[in-house]
Amino acid sequence: MKHLFKALLLVAVAVFGISCEKEIPISELSITPEKTTISIGESTTLTINILPEESAGTPYTLTVDEAGQSVIALEENVATGIAAGTATITVTAGSASNSCTITVEKIAIEKVLINSANQTFVMGSPETEEGRWDDEAQHNVTFTKDFYLSAYEVTNAQFAAFLNQTGHRPGTKFTEGEGDSAIEYVWVKESDTCGVYYNYDLGKWVPTDNMDNYPVSYVSWYGAKEFAAYVGGTLPSEAQWEFACRAGSTTAWYFGDDASQLNQYCIFEDNCESDNASAVGIKKPNAFGLYDMHGNVSEWCLDFYNPWSDEEIPDNLVDPISPQPGPFVILRGGSWYSNATSTRSAFRIYGFPDYCTGDVGFRVAFPAN
Repeated sequence: MKHLFKALLLVAVAVFGISCEKEIPISELSITPEKTTISIGESTTLTINILPEESAGTPYTLTVDEAGQSVIALEENVATGIAAGTATITVTAGSASNSCTITVEKIAIEKVLINSANQTFVMGSPETEEGRWDDEAQHNVTFTKDFYLSAYEVTNAQFAAFLNQTGHRPGTKFTEGEGDSAIEYVWVKESDTCGVYYNYDLGKWVPTDNMDNYPVSYVSWYGAKEFAAYVGGTLPSEAQWEFACRAGSTTAWYFGDDASQLNQYCIFEDNCESDNASAVGIKKPNAFGLYDMHGNVSEWCLDFYNPWSDEEIPDNLVDPISPQPGPFVILRGGSWYSNATSTRSAFRIYGFPDYCTGDVGFRVAFPAN
Protein backbone atom coordinates (compact mmCIF):
# COMPACT_ATOMS: atom_id res chain seq x y z
CA MET A 1 0.00 0.00 0.00
CA LYS A 2 2.85 2.39 0.90
CA HIS A 3 4.50 1.72 -2.44
CA LEU A 4 1.22 2.41 -4.26
CA PHE A 5 0.81 5.83 -2.44
CA LYS A 6 4.38 6.81 -3.30
CA ALA A 7 3.80 5.95 -6.95
CA LEU A 8 0.59 8.01 -7.07
CA LEU A 9 2.39 11.01 -5.47
CA LEU A 10 5.10 10.89 -8.11
CA VAL A 11 2.46 10.82 -10.84
CA ALA A 12 0.72 13.86 -9.25
CA VAL A 13 3.98 15.82 -9.15
CA ALA A 14 4.64 15.02 -12.81
CA VAL A 15 1.13 15.80 -14.00
CA PHE A 16 0.07 18.74 -11.85
CA GLY A 17 3.45 20.38 -11.16
CA ILE A 18 3.20 19.99 -7.39
CA SER A 19 6.46 21.18 -5.86
CA CYS A 20 7.82 20.65 -2.43
CA GLU A 21 10.41 23.45 -2.85
CA LYS A 22 10.04 26.50 -0.57
CA GLU A 23 9.60 29.96 -2.11
CA ILE A 24 12.91 31.83 -1.92
CA PRO A 25 12.34 35.19 -0.18
CA ILE A 26 13.50 38.42 -1.85
CA SER A 27 16.53 39.84 -0.06
CA GLU A 28 16.84 43.01 -2.12
CA LEU A 29 14.50 44.94 -4.41
CA SER A 30 15.64 48.15 -6.09
CA ILE A 31 14.30 50.57 -8.69
CA THR A 32 16.79 52.80 -10.49
CA PRO A 33 15.84 55.42 -13.10
CA GLU A 34 18.24 56.07 -15.96
CA LYS A 35 17.76 59.78 -15.16
CA THR A 36 16.36 61.25 -11.96
CA THR A 37 15.58 64.59 -13.62
CA ILE A 38 13.92 64.82 -17.03
CA SER A 39 12.18 67.43 -19.16
CA ILE A 40 8.57 67.54 -20.22
CA GLY A 41 8.31 65.10 -23.13
CA GLU A 42 11.52 63.29 -22.19
CA SER A 43 11.54 59.66 -21.06
CA THR A 44 13.65 57.66 -18.64
CA THR A 45 13.93 53.88 -18.29
CA LEU A 46 13.45 52.22 -14.89
CA THR A 47 15.71 49.28 -14.04
CA ILE A 48 14.30 46.79 -11.53
CA ASN A 49 16.77 44.56 -9.69
CA ILE A 50 15.62 41.58 -7.57
CA LEU A 51 17.99 39.50 -5.42
CA PRO A 52 18.88 36.72 -4.89
CA GLU A 53 19.19 35.61 -8.50
CA GLU A 54 16.80 32.70 -7.83
CA SER A 55 14.07 35.31 -7.20
CA ALA A 56 14.81 37.43 -10.28
CA GLY A 57 11.77 36.11 -12.13
CA THR A 58 9.32 37.19 -9.42
CA PRO A 59 6.49 39.29 -10.94
CA TYR A 60 6.42 42.92 -9.86
CA THR A 61 4.12 45.91 -10.19
CA LEU A 62 4.89 49.63 -10.61
CA THR A 63 2.66 52.32 -9.15
CA VAL A 64 2.86 56.12 -9.11
CA ASP A 65 1.82 58.26 -6.15
CA GLU A 66 -1.35 60.30 -6.61
CA ALA A 67 0.42 63.64 -7.12
CA GLY A 68 2.86 62.06 -9.55
CA GLN A 69 0.13 60.78 -11.85
CA SER A 70 -0.17 64.24 -13.39
CA VAL A 71 3.64 64.57 -13.61
CA ILE A 72 4.66 61.39 -15.47
CA ALA A 73 3.07 58.82 -17.74
CA LEU A 74 4.20 55.27 -16.92
CA GLU A 75 4.21 52.58 -19.61
CA GLU A 76 5.84 49.32 -18.58
CA ASN A 77 9.32 50.37 -17.37
CA VAL A 78 9.43 53.77 -19.08
CA ALA A 79 8.43 57.03 -17.38
CA THR A 80 7.71 60.08 -19.57
CA GLY A 81 7.42 63.62 -18.23
CA ILE A 82 4.06 65.29 -18.92
CA ALA A 83 4.15 68.24 -16.50
CA ALA A 84 6.59 69.92 -14.12
CA GLY A 85 6.68 68.40 -10.65
CA THR A 86 7.89 65.36 -8.69
CA ALA A 87 6.66 61.76 -8.93
CA THR A 88 7.33 58.84 -6.61
CA ILE A 89 7.34 55.43 -8.31
CA THR A 90 7.05 52.30 -6.16
CA VAL A 91 7.95 48.78 -7.22
CA THR A 92 6.34 45.88 -5.37
CA ALA A 93 7.32 42.22 -5.67
CA GLY A 94 5.83 39.75 -3.23
CA SER A 95 6.07 41.33 0.20
CA ALA A 96 9.03 43.56 -0.78
CA SER A 97 8.79 47.14 -2.08
CA ASN A 98 11.03 50.10 -2.84
CA SER A 99 10.65 53.56 -4.37
CA CYS A 100 12.45 56.18 -6.42
CA THR A 101 11.70 59.82 -7.18
CA ILE A 102 11.73 61.47 -10.59
CA THR A 103 11.69 65.24 -11.02
CA VAL A 104 10.20 66.66 -14.19
CA GLU A 105 11.35 70.13 -15.13
CA LYS A 106 10.00 72.23 -17.96
CA ILE A 107 13.45 71.81 -19.45
CA ALA A 108 16.11 69.85 -17.57
CA ILE A 109 19.27 71.88 -17.02
CA GLU A 110 22.37 70.70 -15.16
CA LYS A 111 23.35 73.37 -12.65
CA VAL A 112 26.51 74.16 -10.71
CA LEU A 113 26.36 75.95 -7.35
CA ILE A 114 28.57 79.05 -7.38
CA ASN A 115 29.57 79.91 -3.82
CA SER A 116 29.76 83.67 -4.16
CA ALA A 117 28.05 84.99 -1.02
CA ASN A 118 30.31 87.49 0.78
CA GLN A 119 33.01 86.86 -1.82
CA THR A 120 35.03 89.70 -3.38
CA PHE A 121 37.01 89.26 -6.57
CA VAL A 122 38.94 91.50 -8.96
CA MET A 123 36.98 91.89 -12.17
CA GLY A 124 38.75 92.98 -15.35
CA SER A 125 42.35 92.55 -16.50
CA PRO A 126 45.70 94.07 -15.57
CA GLU A 127 47.23 96.53 -18.01
CA THR A 128 50.00 94.03 -18.70
CA GLU A 129 47.64 91.31 -20.01
CA GLU A 130 48.19 90.60 -23.71
CA GLY A 131 45.22 91.56 -25.85
CA ARG A 132 43.66 93.74 -23.18
CA TRP A 133 41.11 96.41 -24.12
CA ASP A 134 40.54 99.74 -22.36
CA ASP A 135 37.06 98.72 -21.12
CA GLU A 136 38.51 95.89 -18.99
CA ALA A 137 39.43 98.18 -16.09
CA GLN A 138 40.10 96.24 -12.90
CA HIS A 139 37.77 96.79 -9.94
CA ASN A 140 36.56 94.93 -6.87
CA VAL A 141 33.18 93.23 -6.98
CA THR A 142 31.43 91.76 -3.94
CA PHE A 143 28.47 89.40 -4.01
CA THR A 144 25.88 89.04 -1.26
CA LYS A 145 24.32 85.76 -2.48
CA ASP A 146 25.24 82.42 -3.96
CA PHE A 147 23.77 81.43 -7.31
CA TYR A 148 23.57 78.48 -9.66
CA LEU A 149 24.81 78.56 -13.22
CA SER A 150 24.04 76.06 -15.96
CA ALA A 151 27.02 73.79 -16.45
CA TYR A 152 26.68 73.96 -20.23
CA GLU A 153 25.55 76.47 -22.80
CA VAL A 154 21.86 76.05 -23.64
CA THR A 155 21.55 73.55 -26.48
CA ASN A 156 19.49 73.38 -29.65
CA ALA A 157 17.40 70.56 -28.17
CA GLN A 158 16.64 72.59 -25.04
CA PHE A 159 15.69 75.72 -26.96
CA ALA A 160 13.53 73.78 -29.42
CA ALA A 161 11.68 72.26 -26.44
CA PHE A 162 11.11 75.77 -25.05
CA LEU A 163 9.69 77.04 -28.35
CA ASN A 164 7.39 74.03 -28.63
CA GLN A 165 6.18 74.21 -25.04
CA THR A 166 5.39 77.92 -25.35
CA GLY A 167 3.65 77.56 -28.72
CA HIS A 168 6.07 79.88 -30.50
CA ARG A 169 5.69 79.97 -34.27
CA PRO A 170 8.23 80.96 -36.91
CA GLY A 171 8.51 84.71 -37.33
CA THR A 172 6.33 85.43 -34.30
CA LYS A 173 7.23 88.83 -32.90
CA PHE A 174 6.65 90.37 -29.51
CA THR A 175 6.32 94.06 -28.86
CA GLU A 176 8.30 96.20 -26.45
CA GLY A 177 7.05 99.70 -25.65
CA GLU A 178 3.80 101.39 -26.55
CA GLY A 179 2.41 103.65 -29.23
CA ASP A 180 4.79 105.14 -31.74
CA SER A 181 7.78 103.93 -29.74
CA ALA A 182 6.70 100.27 -29.87
CA ILE A 183 9.32 98.01 -31.42
CA GLU A 184 8.81 94.41 -32.52
CA TYR A 185 11.47 91.78 -31.94
CA VAL A 186 11.88 88.08 -32.65
CA TRP A 187 13.20 85.53 -30.18
CA VAL A 188 15.06 83.39 -32.66
CA LYS A 189 15.92 83.18 -36.33
CA GLU A 190 15.51 79.82 -38.01
CA SER A 191 18.65 77.98 -39.06
CA ASP A 192 18.94 74.47 -40.46
CA THR A 193 22.72 74.69 -40.48
CA CYS A 194 23.61 75.31 -36.83
CA GLY A 195 20.50 76.10 -34.80
CA VAL A 196 16.79 75.28 -34.68
CA TYR A 197 14.11 75.47 -37.35
CA TYR A 198 10.40 74.79 -37.68
CA ASN A 199 9.61 71.44 -39.30
CA TYR A 200 6.18 71.91 -40.89
CA ASP A 201 5.75 68.19 -41.51
CA LEU A 202 6.17 67.46 -37.80
CA GLY A 203 4.48 70.68 -36.71
CA LYS A 204 7.20 71.60 -34.25
CA TRP A 205 10.64 73.13 -33.79
CA VAL A 206 13.59 70.78 -34.18
CA PRO A 207 17.38 71.09 -33.90
CA THR A 208 19.55 71.03 -36.97
CA ASP A 209 20.20 67.39 -37.92
CA ASN A 210 22.73 65.74 -35.58
CA MET A 211 23.17 68.99 -33.62
CA ASP A 212 20.82 68.40 -30.66
CA ASN A 213 23.69 68.90 -28.22
CA TYR A 214 25.26 71.91 -29.92
CA PRO A 215 24.84 75.35 -28.30
CA VAL A 216 21.81 77.13 -29.67
CA SER A 217 22.60 80.19 -31.75
CA TYR A 218 20.67 82.78 -33.76
CA VAL A 219 18.89 83.63 -30.50
CA SER A 220 18.36 87.28 -29.60
CA TRP A 221 18.94 88.67 -26.10
CA TYR A 222 15.17 88.88 -25.81
CA GLY A 223 14.77 85.21 -26.68
CA ALA A 224 17.53 84.21 -24.27
CA LYS A 225 15.87 86.22 -21.47
CA GLU A 226 12.50 84.59 -22.17
CA PHE A 227 14.01 81.11 -22.04
CA ALA A 228 15.78 81.89 -18.77
CA ALA A 229 12.58 83.20 -17.18
CA TYR A 230 10.61 80.17 -18.42
CA VAL A 231 12.96 77.75 -16.63
CA GLY A 232 12.99 79.82 -13.43
CA GLY A 233 16.19 81.81 -13.85
CA THR A 234 17.73 84.84 -15.49
CA LEU A 235 20.68 85.57 -17.69
CA PRO A 236 23.79 85.94 -15.51
CA SER A 237 24.98 89.44 -14.78
CA GLU A 238 28.32 90.28 -16.35
CA ALA A 239 29.96 90.15 -12.91
CA GLN A 240 28.41 86.77 -12.12
CA TRP A 241 29.60 85.48 -15.47
CA GLU A 242 33.22 86.56 -14.96
CA PHE A 243 33.35 85.34 -11.35
CA ALA A 244 32.06 81.94 -12.47
CA CYS A 245 34.40 81.83 -15.46
CA ARG A 246 37.49 82.64 -13.43
CA ALA A 247 36.66 80.04 -10.77
CA GLY A 248 39.21 81.61 -8.44
CA SER A 249 41.84 82.31 -11.11
CA THR A 250 43.43 85.68 -11.82
CA THR A 251 45.03 84.73 -15.14
CA ALA A 252 44.02 85.50 -18.72
CA TRP A 253 42.10 82.22 -18.96
CA TYR A 254 40.84 80.09 -16.11
CA PHE A 255 43.61 77.56 -16.78
CA GLY A 256 46.47 80.10 -16.84
CA ASP A 257 48.24 82.50 -19.19
CA ASP A 258 49.65 80.03 -21.72
CA ALA A 259 47.60 80.36 -24.93
CA SER A 260 49.18 77.17 -26.28
CA GLN A 261 46.94 75.21 -23.85
CA LEU A 262 43.76 76.80 -25.19
CA ASN A 263 42.95 73.88 -27.46
CA GLN A 264 42.25 71.71 -24.40
CA TYR A 265 39.64 74.08 -22.99
CA CYS A 266 38.15 76.13 -25.78
CA ILE A 267 36.50 76.00 -29.22
CA PHE A 268 37.89 78.99 -31.15
CA GLU A 269 39.07 79.90 -34.64
CA ASP A 270 42.07 77.56 -34.56
CA ASN A 271 40.09 74.36 -33.87
CA CYS A 272 36.44 74.98 -34.80
CA GLU A 273 34.71 72.47 -37.02
CA SER A 274 33.74 73.78 -40.46
CA ASP A 275 33.22 77.35 -39.30
CA ASN A 276 30.72 76.37 -36.66
CA ALA A 277 30.33 75.68 -32.96
CA SER A 278 30.89 72.20 -31.52
CA ALA A 279 28.85 70.05 -29.19
CA VAL A 280 28.83 71.40 -25.64
CA GLY A 281 31.12 69.94 -23.00
CA ILE A 282 33.76 68.31 -25.19
CA LYS A 283 36.58 70.47 -23.80
CA LYS A 284 37.89 70.54 -20.23
CA PRO A 285 35.80 72.41 -17.62
CA ASN A 286 37.03 75.04 -15.19
CA ALA A 287 37.54 74.44 -11.47
CA PHE A 288 33.82 75.00 -10.80
CA GLY A 289 32.78 72.35 -13.31
CA LEU A 290 31.56 74.80 -15.96
CA TYR A 291 32.15 73.96 -19.63
CA ASP A 292 32.77 76.25 -22.60
CA MET A 293 33.14 79.45 -20.59
CA HIS A 294 35.88 80.17 -23.11
CA GLY A 295 34.76 79.94 -26.73
CA ASN A 296 32.16 77.84 -28.57
CA VAL A 297 29.52 80.63 -28.59
CA SER A 298 29.63 84.09 -27.05
CA GLU A 299 27.10 84.34 -24.23
CA TRP A 300 24.45 86.97 -23.58
CA CYS A 301 24.58 88.59 -20.13
CA LEU A 302 21.84 90.50 -18.36
CA ASP A 303 23.63 93.86 -18.39
CA PHE A 304 23.64 96.63 -20.90
CA TYR A 305 27.14 97.58 -21.95
CA ASN A 306 28.94 100.12 -19.80
CA PRO A 307 32.34 101.15 -21.23
CA TRP A 308 34.18 101.55 -17.92
CA SER A 309 37.63 103.02 -18.26
CA ASP A 310 40.42 102.88 -15.69
CA GLU A 311 39.61 106.43 -14.62
CA GLU A 312 35.82 105.96 -14.32
CA ILE A 313 35.43 102.64 -12.56
CA PRO A 314 34.08 102.80 -8.98
CA ASP A 315 36.31 101.43 -6.25
CA ASN A 316 34.01 98.60 -5.18
CA LEU A 317 30.73 97.36 -6.62
CA VAL A 318 28.20 95.13 -4.84
CA ASP A 319 26.05 92.75 -6.92
CA PRO A 320 26.51 95.04 -9.92
CA ILE A 321 24.28 95.19 -12.95
CA SER A 322 25.00 97.98 -15.41
CA PRO A 323 22.76 100.86 -14.29
CA GLN A 324 22.58 102.65 -17.64
CA PRO A 325 20.33 100.95 -20.20
CA GLY A 326 21.78 101.71 -23.59
CA PRO A 327 21.72 100.44 -27.12
CA PHE A 328 24.10 97.52 -26.49
CA VAL A 329 24.00 94.40 -24.33
CA ILE A 330 27.04 92.57 -22.99
CA LEU A 331 28.38 89.33 -24.52
CA ARG A 332 31.13 87.34 -22.82
CA GLY A 333 33.45 84.39 -23.45
CA GLY A 334 34.26 84.65 -27.12
CA SER A 335 33.21 82.05 -29.67
CA TRP A 336 34.32 79.60 -32.32
CA TYR A 337 34.81 82.64 -34.54
CA SER A 338 37.17 84.39 -32.06
CA ASN A 339 40.93 84.53 -31.93
CA ALA A 340 42.68 83.42 -28.75
CA THR A 341 42.83 86.77 -26.94
CA SER A 342 39.11 87.34 -27.55
CA THR A 343 38.27 84.29 -25.43
CA ARG A 344 39.98 85.61 -22.28
CA SER A 345 38.08 85.76 -18.96
CA ALA A 346 37.99 89.58 -19.01
CA PHE A 347 37.19 90.07 -22.69
CA ARG A 348 34.05 92.13 -23.32
CA ILE A 349 32.01 92.56 -26.45
CA TYR A 350 28.52 93.85 -27.05
CA GLY A 351 25.66 93.72 -29.50
CA PHE A 352 22.17 95.04 -30.12
CA PRO A 353 19.64 93.03 -28.10
CA ASP A 354 17.83 91.86 -31.25
CA TYR A 355 21.14 90.62 -32.70
CA CYS A 356 20.84 87.01 -33.98
CA THR A 357 23.91 85.30 -35.38
CA GLY A 358 25.57 81.90 -35.54
CA ASP A 359 28.23 82.51 -32.90
CA VAL A 360 26.04 83.88 -30.06
CA GLY A 361 24.23 81.79 -27.43
CA PHE A 362 23.77 81.84 -23.67
CA ARG A 363 23.53 80.01 -20.37
CA VAL A 364 21.22 80.55 -17.38
CA ALA A 365 21.72 81.70 -13.77
CA PHE A 366 19.38 80.53 -10.99
CA PRO A 367 18.86 81.79 -7.44
CA ALA A 368 20.42 79.59 -4.76
CA ASN A 369 17.73 80.29 -2.16
